[in-house]
This record gives sequence, C-alpha cells and structure tokens, in this order.
Amino acid sequence: MELKQRIIKESRCLFSRFGIKCISMDDISQKLGISKKTLYQEVTDKNELVNEVVADILNSERVELEEIFKSSEGAIDEMIKITQHVIQLLSSINPATLLDLQRHHPALYDKIKKYQYDFIYKVIRNNLEKGMTEGIYRDDLNADVVAKLYLTKAMTIADETVFPTDKYNKTTIFVEHVIYHLKGVISEKGTKFLNQYIQTIQ
Repeated sequence: MELKQRIIKESRCLFSRFGIKCISMDDISQKLGISKKTLYQEVTDKNELVNEVVADILNSERVELEEIFKSSEGAIDEMIKITQHVIQLLSSINPATLLDLQRHHPALYDKIKKYQYDFIYKVIRNNLEKGMTEGIYRDDLNADVVAKLYLTKAMTIADETVFPTDKYNKTTIFVEHVIYHLKGVISEKGTKFLNQYIQTIQ
C-alpha cells in the first residue's frame, strides 16, 4: 500500500474512533511510525487530510452499496442490507466525529449532505421503483417525494438539537426510521416479506 493510502486509512480509523479535533498530526505520524516531515510531504495540513478521509469514506460507500445492489434478492432484501450496512457504519463512528465535522469543517459537512441528496436519493428512489415493479410496495407511491422524505428524516438523525447523543442511540433511531419507512410503503403482498425481515433489522 502506498504511503498516502496508509495515511488516509490510519487517519480514518483514528478520526472514527476518537473524533477529529482531538487527533493531531503528531498522533497520526506516531501511529504510522513516520516523521511529521514525511507526513507533510504527502498532505499539506490536517484540513487537507480530513478532506482526503471524507473522500475515501464516500468512495468506499459507493463501492459497498453497489455490491449490495448486485447481491440483493428484491427491494426489501436490498433495503434491509442497506440498513445493516448503515448500522455497522454508525456503530464504527464516534458521535464526536460528526460533531467535529459540523463545527470545524462545515464545508465538508455540506459535501456529505450533498452526497446524501445526490447519490442516496437515487438509491432510495430506485429501491422504491423496484419495489413497486415487484408489487411489494404500494403502486400509488410518488417515488420522488417519498425518497426526499426518507432523506430528510435520515438527516435529522444526525441533528444534535433533535437527537442529542447523550440521550439517544443513533443506531436505534435509524432502525426505527427504516421500519417506519418500510411500513409506510409496503403493499399487502409485501407485508409477509417485511414481517420476516423486521426481526433481522432489530
């Protein structure tokens, strides 16, 4: 693995575990066993490194979701696998990391929100259209509106003014959000499939 990729990978682990603000370039260079001079030959400063880490996360998310699309057996199975993937992601990230992004890297936080509205919107809309074609989602859904409603609710989960991390578990909230979404879009035919999967989600 090239040094630049090692730096991004290790920084991603440290930021996810401890947050961004409390991790210094000294911490990163010591963890990698390299000098700060060598580190700064690969990245200009910490801000650039955070940008690189976020880009790496978004890229790996695209790749992993593409794998889910290929391996899923129908719309509900796809939605459950997406949910399990997001739960694993949320469980691996310290809530302080998201707070640090909001407070100290607002441009990057906006980039993540744009990613949600662009890529994730398409994912949810395509899933809705797939489920309608399969007959397991209601055939009267407005896929555009429902996909945007899903996104708006999903983004609220990260809002500390609504769900402060000292009172709410993000994974629990996300599970409730997905069950709420699926129960709202499911058809009579799809109900039996959903009941089979709810235990899997929980």
